[in-house]
Amino acid sequence: RRYNEFHKLRDVLEQRWPGIPIPQIPPKKAVGNKDIKFISERRFYLERFLKKLAPYKFVLESPEF
Repeated sequence: RRYNEFHKLRDVLEQRWPGIPIPQIPPKKAVGNKDIKFISERRFYLERFLKKLAPYKFVLESPEF
C-alpha cells in the first residue's frame, strides 16, 4: 500500500471510533524518502500500526479497513 492510504485509513478510523486509541503512523518525509534505511523504518512502523489494530476485531472487519 501507499503511505497516503495508511494516512487516510488512520483518519477514517479515528473519526469513526473516537474512543479507541488508534496508533500513530510515521511522519511523512518529502526529501530522502527513497533512502533504504528510511524505507525500512517506515515499513517497520506501518507494520506495527497494523499489529496494534489487530486486537480490535471490529476495526479489522469494518468496511474502511
